[in-house]
Amino acid sequence: RETEQTMGAAPSRQEASTASSPTGDGRVEPTALSASTPSDTANQAQSKRAPAPHVFREIVAGENVADIAALEDQVSKGIFLAGKTKKYWVDERTRHNCFMLFPRGLHITWSEDPKYWTWHPLKEGSDAEAGIETVALQNVCWLEVQ
Repeated sequence: RETEQTMGAAPSRQEASTASSPTGDGRVEPTALSASTPSDTANQAQSKRAPAPHVFREIVAGENVADIAALEDQVSKGIFLAGKTKKYWVDERTRHNCFMLFPRGLHITWSEDPKYWTWHPLKEGSDAEAGIETVALQNVCWLEVQ
């Protein structure tokens, strides 16, 4: 039996725990060994879920969250990070990590001077996006964002 694996994927527990048995005609065929324990059942149920996004735990590590698994379920809709100065989500089609940086999370030169910048609350969006602001440049000869 041939097993198809994607790059970087570990073999399943069943594939990893195979043994050989003689067939009686001198050939040896692999035989799957299986022992079901409660933790195996939990692992099987968890494996039916989509795998965690690339470096997901590292991305959300700085957040004060009680249940990381709950965040993992919300990641396709988006998770606010760093006091709503960033938004992180995973594209459902490609499974790529995506980030949006909001202006209050950036150091914008003269951002508090109303001669140069005007801040507005974000009008579109959900209640979770309340408190997020957009900024409009008024009249300057250069833009410096760090």
